[in-house]
Formats: sequence, C-alpha cells, structure tokens
Amino acid sequence: MVDIFQTDKRAVFSELEKTLAEKNYAEVPFPVSQQAFVDAAQSFFSFLELPQTEKESLHFILHENDRQGYGYVRRQKGVEDKDNKEFFHYHPVLTEHFKNLPVLQDPTTVEFFSHAQTIYTACVQATNEILSAFEVEFPGIRKQLISPDGAIGMSTIRFLKYEPAGSGNFLAKGHYDRGTMTLALAESAPGLRVGKTAEQLALVTHKENTALFMPALLFSDITDARFTPAWHDVVQTSENVYRTDAARWAIVFFADAQHTTTPTLKETHTPKI
Repeated sequence: MVDIFQTDKRAVFSELEKTLAEKNYAEVPFPVSQQAFVDAAQSFFSFLELPQTEKESLHFILHENDRQGYGYVRRQKGVEDKDNKEFFHYHPVLTEHFKNLPVLQDPTTVEFFSHAQTIYTACVQATNEILSAFEVEFPGIRKQLISPDGAIGMSTIRFLKYEPAGSGNFLAKGHYDRGTMTLALAESAPGLRVGKTAEQLALVTHKENTALFMPALLFSDITDARFTPAWHDVVQTSENVYRTDAARWAIVFFADAQHTTTPTLKETHTPKI
C-alpha cells in the first residue's frame, strides 16, 4: 500500500509511479471503514425503493458535455449502453440544486445523502494527498482539480447496483474510466479486474480502510505518458448475489480536471494497448 498521507511527497510520488507502472492501480489508505460503506450501500438500496418518479426527479446535467450528469440514473443494455445498471451520482451541489424538492426532505434521502457526504469528504481528502504527491513532478496539477476553497467541482461518488448476470458473466465490460482519476472504494463482493491490457486483467479485492487509485483516460493529459489509464471490467464471480435483483453493489469516486473534453463511448471501450 502507498501511504499517501506521509509528509515526504517526493517519496510518495516515486512509490505511486512504480506501483502504477506495475499494476495500473495503487492501494492507498482511506479513512472510512467497510462497515460505513455497508451502511451507505444499504441506505442507497433503501433510496432505490422510493417511487421511480421521485428518484428520476433527482437528476440534472451540470455540464453540457456530461453524458450522465448528477443524481439518479437507470441504464438498460443496448446500442449505446454496454450493461444493465442503476446508479446514483452524488455531489454536494445536489442539495443546493434541489433544496425545494420534496424528495430531498424524505428521511430515506436524508440518510442516504448523509452517508454519501461523509464518504465524499474523505474522497476530497485522499484526492488532495494524491495530487500533492504528483505536484512535486507536475507543479500546478492540484489546482486543475481542486479549487481554492478545497472543493472538487468536477467529481461524483457513484453508488452502483449491478443486476444479476450469472456466474462468470460480465457485469461491466472492459473499459477505461472517462475522466481524470478514480478511487474504487468498496464493493459487496469481488469482481473488479484491473490491468494494463485485456489479457493482463487480474482480480482485485478491497481491504479494510483502503481504496484503489486508478488513472482514468485523461490522467496522462495532466501528467505524461508514464501514467496509462487502467483497463478494467467487472465479472460476477459466483451465483451468490447481494439480493435477488442485485448481483453486487460498488461505490466509486470519479474526479475530473477542469476544462477537459469528454471521451466518446468508443474511446472509453477500446483498449489502447
């Protein structure tokens, strides 16, 4: 594990550089327990039981080139979507944007957002430490993601429900994340595979109080070609599922640099190597 919180940022950068070159991801400490993630996931599933119209009212597109936006999204496998999925993109801006919406006052939503905000705060802290390490090699990189007030404007926590697909089948087909950087935070069961190429994918398992830092497709734009994006997919590893309508859940944080273009679906789903 790379201790991103140590004070010698040059040493942190060197360790991150070495680890990412070997595996395309790095385990980093994260100050949220597995039980806290379980509680957050349970509150997410409780939120999903709200009426569909109420859930769908909590969605908006903040940026014109954002394909998915903030809030609740349900996608069905088809021409443009590779997988069946139901998810929620949390950002603190949701509370202000929907402050007069009744569903935001629902106790179920209040509890869900409370868990999400706790995790979001920890994500900002971890992202700041990672970028502080890269700052020694790439001066100014922090301000491309983190504003002077310490917030990350272009960021979301994704709470994701995977529908059952059968043991050995894909829950999420191979792809790069389309933004700048990713923290894979927690999951209800193993299934995430990461590698430099499709042939080198290896199953990874989350450990207590750790997250997986993965460069996304645009990370090399703010660093250099040493930092290739992490190719990854998700498979259902057994017939044991989280519940009858959900194979597993996962919680992931995405952060994007400002003023970037959004890659196309073809670009994110086509291996570079």
